[in-house]
Parts: sequence; structure tokens; C-alpha cells
Amino acid sequence: MKSPVGAGGARLPAAARRAQLLDVARKVFGRDGYRGASMEAIAEAAGVTKPVLYQHFPSKHALYASLLEQELGQLTADLERAFDLADGASGAGSPSVSPRSSARRRPCRDRAPARWRWRSSAWPRAPRPGG
Repeated sequence: MKSPVGAGGARLPAAARRAQLLDVARKVFGRDGYRGASMEAIAEAAGVTKPVLYQHFPSKHALYASLLEQELGQLTADLERAFDLADGASGAGSPSVSPRSSARRRPCRDRAPARWRWRSSAWPRAPRPGG
């Protein structure tokens, strides 16, 4: 029987276990797709039992939604950094960012900065099991 322990044999804290499960789920969903992935396959790939997986995520839908939220947060952070770098580079007269492309982007960003902060509620929901 599998136990909820890390590679070193010590029990993982809840946050570390959740991060591990999300990482494994990303790989399984990437390989098998939403419909092809199962909670059993994700638990097996993570080296835990299904009850441990269900302690963190009550359903495959909840797991997928958490994964999308995490990925969306990372994408948003990456885009914010890229825009900040582009804004800084255009202010310094860097040839890598043309003033014309920066000028087109900046007014929109200055007028409506909330548009650059995407929320997971604006994205389509993960498919429902069986649908």
C-alpha cells in the first residue's frame, strides 16, 4: 500500500503535497487529455493513494480547475514581467523594442490596467465529468 510520503521517506506538508499533485496532474493531463486522465492514474503517477488525492481535490474537475488557475497565474505574472521589461526598454531607447509597438501598447495599458489582470473566472470552465 502506498503512503503519503515524499522521496526521503518523510511525510510531506499539505502545501508541498498539493504542489506535487498539481505537477503530476499537469503531466498526466498533458499526456492523456482531460477525458483520458483519471484520478487513479494521477494518484498512481504521484505515488499516493486515491484517498490522499481526494483529500486535496474533491474531484477531477476541481483538480483541473486548480491546475488552470495556477497556470493562468503564472502566465499573468510572465506577461506582466514582459510588459514591464518592454516599458523599461522603450523608455531607455533600446533598439530591441520599437517605439511604435510600445506606443500602441502603452495607451491601452495606461487607460485600462485592469484588463491586463486576467481572472480565472473569465476563462471557460473545465469540462464536467461525463460531459
